[in-house]
Amino acid sequence: MKKILSLVFLVVLLVLASCKNNVEAGLNNRFLDSFNTFSGLIADVFGLKADPKKSDIKEYFSNMAKELNKTKESLVKLLKENGGVGPEVNNRDEKRGNKKNLGLRKTISITIEILEELIKGANTATAAAAASNEAIGTVFISSNNSGVADSDSVNGIAKGIRWIVEVAYGAAEKKIENKVGSNAAGTDNKDAGKLFSGGGGGDKDAARKAVAAVSAVSGDQILHTIVSAARNGKVDVGSVSDELNISGKNAQNAANPIEAAIGDSISSSSNQAFSKITRNDEIAAAIVLRGMAKGGRFFASDNAVSEVKQSAQLSILKTVTTLADLVKGVVKECLDRIVKILEEENHNKPHTAST
Repeated sequence: MKKILSLVFLVVLLVLASCKNNVEAGLNNRFLDSFNTFSGLIADVFGLKADPKKSDIKEYFSNMAKELNKTKESLVKLLKENGGVGPEVNNRDEKRGNKKNLGLRKTISITIEILEELIKGANTATAAAAASNEAIGTVFISSNNSGVADSDSVNGIAKGIRWIVEVAYGAAEKKIENKVGSNAAGTDNKDAGKLFSGGGGGDKDAARKAVAAVSAVSGDQILHTIVSAARNGKVDVGSVSDELNISGKNAQNAANPIEAAIGDSISSSSNQAFSKITRNDEIAAAIVLRGMAKGGRFFASDNAVSEVKQSAQLSILKTVTTLADLVKGVVKECLDRIVKILEEENHNKPHTAST
C-alpha cells in the first residue's frame, strides 16, 4: 500500500537533517524509518479499504502501538547516549550534580513517558478489539438474535480511546472541552436506535437517520463524546487506567453511548428509538463502538443494509482518522521540543544545510 510521508513529519525531518551535529544526525537516522511507517499507517487507515473487517480495527490499534514503541526505543537510546540511564533516573542524577545535557535528558524522558501512556491506550484497545473477519457494519435481517455486543470489547475499546485522547491532550497542555455544536445537538435522528436491537430491526428510514447523524458530526466530536462516556463520572486523567465496566441497556433506556453500543437481550427492546441519547454525536459514538466491538451488529430490513453499513463505516473512518492525526500531532510536538533544545545547545556552532 502506498506510503505517504506527512508534511508535519517532513518539517521535523528537514530540521533534523539541517544540523551536522552527530546527536541530531543520529536522531534523524533512527526516526526516519519509523516516521515513514507511521505516516503510512495514517494513509492506510482501514476505512480506505473497500470492505473493512473487524480485524482491521485490531490491526489499526496494534500498528499504532508498534510504531509508537519504535519511537520510544529510539528515544531511550538517545537518552543513554546523552548521559541518562532511563527516565526515572534523571531526578536522582540532578541531585547528584550530573548536569550533562540535563535539559535534553529531561525533555526526552518526558516524551518517553508520554509515548508509554499512548502505547498503553493503544494496547488496551487492541486487546479489546475483535480478530474476526466479519465486516464492519454487519446487518442481521429481521433477526431474532440478541441485540448485544460483547461488553468487555465495547468497554475496552472505549477505555483505550479515552486513554489515548486524554494523554495526547495532556501532553499538548490542552483541555478537553465540550465539542457539542449545533450540528451535534440536533435530535431528529433518534430513530437510529431501532438498528441496535434484535427482533424486527430498523427500517430504511431508521438507517437513513443513522447516516444523517454520522454525517452531521466530525471525528473530533465523536472522539470527545466517547471520552466523556468512558469517563463514567471520573474526570481526572489518573483514572484512565481504571477498569471500565459499564453495562448495556436498550435504546430507550441507554443514557450513555457505551450502554447503547452494548445493548441488551430483552426481546421487548426491539424496534425502539433512542430516548436519552438523542444528539448526533452521541448516536454516532454508539454506532462507532458497536461497529468496532466483538459481536457488534446492527438489525435492519433488507432494503436498509447499504445505509447501515455506510453509517458504521463512515463513523469509524472519521474516528480513526482523527485519532491517528491526534497521535501524530502530539508526537510531532514532543519531537519539536527535543529539536528546539538541540538547536539551542548548538546555536553557537556553524551549521550547513544538508543537500
